[in-house]
Amino acid sequence: MAAVTEAHLGDALITSYQDGLESVRANFTDFNTPVWETASLMGNGRTEKMRNYDGSSMYSQVDISSLVSLASGIIHIIIKPNFDPTFGTSSYIMDALRTSDNSGIRMLFSQSIDDWEAAMWINGSAVQAQTAGESWSANDVIDMIVLYQESGGLDSGNSLELYIDGVLAASSNTGWTAGVYAPSNGTNHAASRNPHLYFSGGEFAGSYLSYSSLTGNGYTDAEIITALFTNTLGPAAAHLFEFEATPTPAVTPIVQNRNIKKRLLARGLM
Repeated sequence: MAAVTEAHLGDALITSYQDGLESVRANFTDFNTPVWETASLMGNGRTEKMRNYDGSSMYSQVDISSLVSLASGIIHIIIKPNFDPTFGTSSYIMDALRTSDNSGIRMLFSQSIDDWEAAMWINGSAVQAQTAGESWSANDVIDMIVLYQESGGLDSGNSLELYIDGVLAASSNTGWTAGVYAPSNGTNHAASRNPHLYFSGGEFAGSYLSYSSLTGNGYTDAEIITALFTNTLGPAAAHLFEFEATPTPAVTPIVQNRNIKKRLLARGLM
């Protein structure tokens, strides 16, 4: 199995709630003052602070209308719910649903099944990947990754997969046709639509990545999941979160400068 390089992971990152440890990316807006909580042990062995939401009014929002496609992609969020499977109400981890045509993607604890769900909504119809029999205690740290590709283009032939702590926990092979559009009203982290079913607990990373960017560099789904869950990147085996990864440096300015230098030399000006 090939390790995803830091540069390739950085290239694939579209946006993330965090742009550093205990730092919120500028294009996200917090509402009702979520706070950084006591540090928690993550799946890669690092101990870092999550953003804590109170379950009643706190959430964070970003406009992803020009960034994220519903045709394919990756979502990575690490959570620490303040509840167990007996919780009496649904609790939304993230919600990006466009009201004009009821299309978008969401991740949640669904009270109707007492379990987790990732759902792609297209024109009011949902493709759902629902877990069954997941067990956790309040304040457990849970790593969640969603892979999706509208035409069954994941390595398994599925269109939607939900991984928990690096292991496939739910999937669907039902496809959809989304084109390249994204929800125009952005995404809410730790909040839902009416009725307000805000997430209760901690969230970390909140990242959106390009699936096609990583597969285009030759990586399998298993290698992508390993990189995001354990964050062991490249030969140096450095433990990094995706928002810490440095993308491939741009080469265009270097080429342009070289061409300018050649022209100046040809004219005897250097």
